[in-house]
Amino acid sequence: MMTDLFATKAFKVVNSLRAATMTAFLSAMLREEFGSAAGRHAASARNMFFALP
Repeated sequence: MMTDLFATKAFKVVNSLRAATMTAFLSAMLREEFGSAAGRHAASARNMFFALP
């Protein structure tokens, strides 16, 4: 019984960490996409670099 409780608690913690990580990742991506002009320039330069064959 105690291990079930621990597993449930651990799962909830991991799940909330995963959600927080995804939120941070998405906000960083949005900031890069719609951020300052310098950020947009860097993003477009990086996209051009990775698009090269």
